[in-house]
This record gives sequence, structure tokens and C-alpha cells, in this order.
Amino acid sequence: MKNIIKTVSLAAALAMLTACSAAEDVSETAEKTSASENTAREESMSELQTEDMTEGDMSDKAPTEEAAEGDMSDKAVTEESIADNAAENMDTNELLADKGLGIAKNIDLMAENKEYVALFSSGEEIKQKAEEIAVTDLSSPKAVYKLSGITFKDDMDISAFEEPLKTKLYNRMLGSAANVINAANGVDAVAASSILTDSDSFICKGLDEPCLYCYTYDGCCVMISFVSGGEDIVNANGSVVLSDELSSVTSAEELISSDIFDMMYVENAKKIR
Repeated sequence: MKNIIKTVSLAAALAMLTACSAAEDVSETAEKTSASENTAREESMSELQTEDMTEGDMSDKAPTEEAAEGDMSDKAVTEESIADNAAENMDTNELLADKGLGIAKNIDLMAENKEYVALFSSGEEIKQKAEEIAVTDLSSPKAVYKLSGITFKDDMDISAFEEPLKTKLYNRMLGSAANVINAANGVDAVAASSILTDSDSFICKGLDEPCLYCYTYDGCCVMISFVSGGEDIVNANGSVVLSDELSSVTSAEELISSDIFDMMYVENAKKIR
């Protein structure tokens, strides 16, 4: 009887151990499952945070790129403003002298290029005139003179014309002054000077009246007219004047009293450089 009880007790103990072991296994499995779920949940949250951060970076990057583009635009505007302010603050006479010198340099390049001259004329006399100009460095004038208050003599009187035709005629006559002067040196001089011309337009707020600038060299002169085109725009036209008389000119008074200015009256003349 005792053996039966012991056997039953042992069996019960084994059953209890087995049940406890199973419960522990279930508990461990549940804990592992819960841990796995927590890990998965944490990984999912991490991925979401990463995506949010990436989107935030992209969002931050876009304003940065826009800001960079804005900085470049502002820089361009600033540089343009600086250039405009520099031109505005520069003395008007100096600004015109610089612009005129740029035209003289362009004429110099034309004269030095034989192919350029040949495009417009095959005449040997005209080519020779161009070569005479080409040997002169037009980028380095001996002096620069400004002539203003210019009126033309009686045979070129335009006072009977009404505006705006009167102003248009005056500006055109001023621009063709070099050709009129060259006419005294013959047809070839006129033809050569008509090939070697240049023009420019720019902003200048200080031009009160049309004027001529004369850049003197040995044996020639570059004459440039400056006239208003409206809204602070100045139109410049330059041509070469072939004259040995200009080689000895040393003052503005000598310049306007020379024979090359017989066709006009000059009220004001002064040396700029």
C-alpha cells in the first residue's frame, strides 16, 4: 500500500514538474514573442524617424538651395548697382573721354586689319590711307579736347526747321563733321574715314548738350560726337580725320582756330586730358 502511495506521489510530483516546466516554456516563449514584437516596433519607429529626418533634410536643403540662388541673384544685382553707381559718380567729361577712347581703339583694330579694309574697298589709295592710320597707336592720344556750343556756318543753317526735325538734323551734322573736314583732303580720305568708323550707346546722366571730342595724334585725329538719345542714353559716333595740321596743336584755342574747323563756330573748347 505504501508503495502505491509513493508511486502515486512520485507520479503527481512528476506531473507538477512537467506542468511547471511547460508553464515556464510558455512564459519564456511569451516573453521572447513580446521582446520580438517590441524590437520590431522599435525598428519600425526608427525607420519612421529616419524617413522624417530625411524628409526634413530635403526640406531644409530646398530652402538652402533657394537661398543660394537668391544670394547669386542679389550678388548680380549688387555688382550691376556698383557699376551703375561708379558710372554715375564719375565725372561726365571723364566718362565721355573713356567711352570715346574705346571707340578710337576699335577704329585702330579696323585699320590694322587688312582683310577688314579689303571687304569695303579694293582701291589701293584707300588701302594706303588705312595703312597710314594703322601705324598710329590710336589707344594713346597726345591730347583729348571737348568742343561744345557748336553752331554751323550760314551755308549749313538749320534754324528754319521746326522740332524735332531741327534737333535730328543738328545731331546728324555733328556726327558727319569728320567727313566734311575730310572732304578737303580728297575723295580717298573721305572713303577711308567712312570705312573706319565706330559707334556706341551708353547711360550718362550729365550730358547737357551735344558735343565733339577730338583725340589728337601725329597726322590724324579721331573725332567723336556725343548726342542725347533720351532717358539718359547717349549715342556716340566716331570717325578718323586725316590732317597733318593737328600734329602741332597744343591747346584748345589752337584746335578751334585751325582750318579744319572752318565750317563751324565753337563756343566752348577745353582740354580734358
